[in-house]
Amino acid sequence: MIYYSEDQFAGPLSLLKSDWLQETDLSSAKQNVVEFILNTRERLRHALDNAKQHAADERTKSKQWYDRKAVLQSFEPGDKILVLLPMPGKPLKAKFHGPDFVEERLGPVDYVISTPDRRKSKRVCHVNLLKRYYDREEKLNQSINFDLITLEHSPAETVNDDISVVR
Repeated sequence: MIYYSEDQFAGPLSLLKSDWLQETDLSSAKQNVVEFILNTRERLRHALDNAKQHAADERTKSKQWYDRKAVLQSFEPGDKILVLLPMPGKPLKAKFHGPDFVEERLGPVDYVISTPDRRKSKRVCHVNLLKRYYDREEKLNQSINFDLITLEHSPAETVNDDISVVR
């Protein structure tokens, strides 16, 4: 059993008794429930305002970091593209499929894509799932034509009539 005196632990009844007997001043005691609720609401409102301001600042900072390397892509109807789609039988894995064609532009970032070799023949895709497709034949033809033009217009020495050396 624990023994204690009333002077050590002042409970609500002892505070009420001392107030009636004018022994202590209750203004120095804890605040009443209404004041506590009002103060708590004010502190919560202040904390919410601080949190909103901090979130807005962080959003702005994050957008600035993202926009440093972001490049706006746009495609025209008829462009060849690669589409990032889930692999058949493995829905959590994805790879680029194609080349497919852009059929229509729905907005600044959404496109209707024709995918004839898939279950859905047309699908709406966000620009982040698309990559421009470049034909290899065109690149090879361009580089071969460039090499021929370079050889025709560059000075060369003839050695043994069959071999020409380019400087």
